[in-house]
Amino acid sequence: MRSNRFLFFSLAALWFAAVARAQSPPTAARDSVRRSVQGFYDWYLPQFARPRGRDVMMNAATHGPVPFDPELIRWLRIDSTARARAKGEIDGLDGDPFLNAQDPCDAYTVQSVRAQGASLLAEVLGHGGCVAHQKPDVVVELRLETGRWTIVEFRDPTRGNEGVIPLLRRLHPKAR
Repeated sequence: MRSNRFLFFSLAALWFAAVARAQSPPTAARDSVRRSVQGFYDWYLPQFARPRGRDVMMNAATHGPVPFDPELIRWLRIDSTARARAKGEIDGLDGDPFLNAQDPCDAYTVQSVRAQGASLLAEVLGHGGCVAHQKPDVVVELRLETGRWTIVEFRDPTRGNEGVIPLLRRLHPKAR
């Protein structure tokens, strides 16, 4: 009886370990995403600080160190055009969706990476020169496309993880 119980608990433990491993992305993939996203923020923050008359969001989307999904680029371009044409009132985003802020912190660090379906989500926390944050400022969604991690969305954890694309669809309804 005692050996049956031991066998049962051993098999149960192995099953739970297998399920947990299957739901967690491999360490190499998480590390690769962490490096890609951290590299993006290390590159982007100085660009944001010194725009030199450029639309830094579009520059990041089209010339940054990590490729963006074409649909995300399309909606960022729609917003960029609307903002450039606006006179007086803001037409479009009034903050930076990559930082999820109007007034950014001094640095942004990837805190964790987790899987969600075919995507990996990198939670990014701003720190230094801003109010201390306990929760991520932004969640970056990436997918492996043609052998490279590609940014497909920036999500706002304070708004139920709403992405930039749904927000831009609401802000620019005529741009379908």
